[in-house]
Amino acid sequence: TMNDMVVLLKKRKVLFTGDLVFNRINPPLMKKSGASADKWISTLDRMLQLPGIGLVVPGHGQTGDMKLIESMRSYFFDMKEAAVNPSQEKELKEKYKEWTCMPMMTSPSATIEYLRKP
Repeated sequence: TMNDMVVLLKKRKVLFTGDLVFNRINPPLMKKSGASADKWISTLDRMLQLPGIGLVVPGHGQTGDMKLIESMRSYFFDMKEAAVNPSQEKELKEKYKEWTCMPMMTSPSATIEYLRKP
């Protein structure tokens, strides 16, 4: 979005991702905030290139390691695939059935719908 921030504490090997990474929580995508799945993926790719990160502090959910970033990236790739390939939508949404949804705001279905809109 237009106001995301990432903070890296190099000596402590800690990366604070803000709302760019959620731990097993569906992310909200809103036009008014400038959310772009492609830019989000690009930013996640940049985070994955950071060497030596030991702890990732997501914007929501428990802390973890770089797998949190990889998981968020996979989510977006899967939802983009589901948006253009309806025959895979059910299967791809099923991968994230354990992720927390925010009622009336976030879910795999909401992400797919957002990605389908021009």
